[in-house]
Amino acid sequence: MSRVAVIFAVAAAALGAVTGAVHATPVEEAPVYAIDNYPYQKAPALKQWRSVLERSAADEAQADPDNCDDGAPELECAAKAAHLLEENLKEKTPVEQIYGVYSYFNAIQWKEHGLGCTEDCWATRLQFIARRYGDCGDHALAEYFTLKRLGFQERDLQLIVAQLPGYEDSFKGGHVVLRVASGGKYYILDNRRTDVTGLKGLDKYKVLA
Repeated sequence: MSRVAVIFAVAAAALGAVTGAVHATPVEEAPVYAIDNYPYQKAPALKQWRSVLERSAADEAQADPDNCDDGAPELECAAKAAHLLEENLKEKTPVEQIYGVYSYFNAIQWKEHGLGCTEDCWATRLQFIARRYGDCGDHALAEYFTLKRLGFQERDLQLIVAQLPGYEDSFKGGHVVLRVASGGKYYILDNRRTDVTGLKGLDKYKVLA
């Protein structure tokens, strides 16, 4: 991600935001707001979030995994892969599901979106699987949608917007990870790592929201 401001709005609107100064509110105590209560309803990133919600719902409803034939059509085959992942994980414990989802999506190549990121540039889960590449936001969103389908509640899934080390300009060095709550513990799913970590995994970042 090259622009924290864009990701900030979707994270705040969709899954959670820190009110006031970041240092005043521990990450694990960040409140969660419903999207309709977000005060900046016309923010471009909020439109992008609504777009990815609508397109994700349409993809999941329309893509028939039974139509997948030797890799085509791509969306149907992505649905087949996603459903197989869910089937393999549905009887696992929540922690095993977290690790399984992270391992699956973290194997997909990272590739940053270009400068012309429009309202529809964020990939749906099935688009992400079909393309086999995406940026940190695509990784986090795919993990979010999959864990939600496995039964995790929205309150347990929050996007954490952060800034990579070495950047002073708040519009540069942006990064996003998924924070998952389960059994009284927090798990950070970060595509810049090769393992799931706890909240300590945020220590090297400047947490923005």
